[in-house]
Amino acid sequence: SLHVIWGKRGLPSHLCGILSVEMEDIPEKAARKFLSEHFKLFKMKESLEDLTLIKIADSLGGYHVIFQQFLNELPVHNAFTSVHMDKNNMIYKIDICYHLDLFVELPIEKGISQEEAIRIAVDILNAQKRVAGTVFGEQVIYPKNYKYYAAWKVTVPLINPIEEWHVFLDFKAGNI
Repeated sequence: SLHVIWGKRGLPSHLCGILSVEMEDIPEKAARKFLSEHFKLFKMKESLEDLTLIKIADSLGGYHVIFQQFLNELPVHNAFTSVHMDKNNMIYKIDICYHLDLFVELPIEKGISQEEAIRIAVDILNAQKRVAGTVFGEQVIYPKNYKYYAAWKVTVPLINPIEEWHVFLDFKAGNI
């Protein structure tokens, strides 16, 4: 039996069941082979060139191969595809968050700096006296309502109470 959860755009976001036969490839190649054979179903690029291997986790039951979608060397926020298989590389579960027809107008001129993004995020949270550790900023593609933005993702660890905030700022202007 096969269990499928369909996303808002009519694409499968979760498949569970016996999805493939045993494959003799290493886990990453087996996962890529399955995804490229079914790229039309998932509305992915056939070459999978925008999926970068993030991690292969080995467990008692098998392997868990995790890819992240990238655009122009920038990670797409929360755009992960994970392929789960047994020790014989028989795929039994896939979770997909993939953005088809992804387009972002990358700023031609330089946007705000990482330091400026961090300063804005800390100021917005009024967190100057609560910062606990390193505040980190990275450039990402931020999806919102089927539009995509070049952005800074600023991670702010805080104490009193202990919490961690992720603030997304437009790369061009610094707007949240």
